[in-house]
Amino acid sequence: MVSPWDPSQPTWDLQNVRAPVLVMNTRSPFYTPEYEAYVRRLSPKPDYRTLEGVGHFFMLGQPTVFNKALMEMLREFDLLAK
Repeated sequence: MVSPWDPSQPTWDLQNVRAPVLVMNTRSPFYTPEYEAYVRRLSPKPDYRTLEGVGHFFMLGQPTVFNKALMEMLREFDLLAK
């Protein structure tokens, strides 16, 4: 089975992403170190987070955790309106 983040697969090989990329995943064997490395290569401004005890739709089930992470990323990359 080919991993969906396999950069050799052209349908998943994103090019020239200049915007910050925020990826938040629960801890899972599905999200391997290779996947994290791939995500970090997508953008010159990656923010990759592994969260404990959250499910697939944690932005709905744990909005405080999601909102805090999103606000931290927006501040880190100076993306909030002044």
